[in-house]
Amino acid sequence: GDEVVGVDRVADYHEAAPHGEFVLYGDAGHELLDDYVDGYDVATAMDALDRLAVFYTKHLPPAPA
Repeated sequence: GDEVVGVDRVADYHEAAPHGEFVLYGDAGHELLDDYVDGYDVATAMDALDRLAVFYTKHLPPAPA
C-alpha cells in the first residue's frame, strides 16, 4: 500500500473532496507511476493514468486558446 497516504485516511480525503475518485491498487506504493521503481506494474500505472486523464477532462476547464 501507499506509505504516504494511508488507506485508513481515504474516508477523510473523500469527505474533504467528495468529487474525487479514490482507487486502491493493492500493493502499489505512492510511486506507482514511476517506471524505475522496483515492482513497477505497467497495467496499474496505465489504469491510474487513464483515470487521471478522464478526471481532468471532466473537472478542469479547457486550456485557453
